[in-house]
Amino acid sequence: MRDEAGEPQANMGYKIRLRNGHVITGQLDKNGYANVSGPDFENAKVSFFELADHDWSVGNIT
Repeated sequence: MRDEAGEPQANMGYKIRLRNGHVITGQLDKNGYANVSGPDFENAKVSFFELADHDWSVGNIT
């Protein structure tokens, strides 16, 4: 995650709700990244509980 100026948002808390209802929480690394994968992550819902929903959106994913 990066802010509007392109700076990484280190240690930002996130929550991932998997399609089976399980919830995973964590923090982004110092570069604003989290690496999660697996079949249960298809159609998962991501939120950043430190931000309101309207304060962020999905941009380019690398």
